[in-house]
Amino acid sequence: MAPIRHPHSDHMPAGQIQYQTLDQLSFDMAETHILTIARLFFVSFHHPKSQAWMSAIFTSEDLFGEAQGAKIAAQILQTVNSVRHVRRSGFSYCDPNCEDCAQFVTKEERYLVLALHCLRRGKLSDARTQAMLLCQGGDYTQFMGMLGLLVKSFEEEEASE
Repeated sequence: MAPIRHPHSDHMPAGQIQYQTLDQLSFDMAETHILTIARLFFVSFHHPKSQAWMSAIFTSEDLFGEAQGAKIAAQILQTVNSVRHVRRSGFSYCDPNCEDCAQFVTKEERYLVLALHCLRRGKLSDARTQAMLLCQGGDYTQFMGMLGLLVKSFEEEEASE
């Protein structure tokens, strides 16, 4: 699973030249949806005038239904914010609005979704490792707590289907 150079690197975060593609990772559809929604929040932070936070909420409602979608979007935002408060440096992400870019995953995005992936499968130690990497060795307890709430929402969503 070797990283590859992204063909549209001018759209990608500066200083990052190696990415993995989504199909190289073992994310399920729900985890891929979470990544898309998180990316829309990242766009909103990076380009506030884009108001991409609204797209994040609408996308979440489209993907998870009106009843759970807004709740899941809010939990993704809280999870992302818990990382923003701990990380010492920026967070590289791929543009969710570029069909080509959206197929690639930065290392920070990978840490985020792998933590979720591991937690959903009961691999707490692996989830903590990903959280530690994502939070750059900082206190990741709030992040893990928010991630736990997000997992619980997914379990409720899946049970209601």
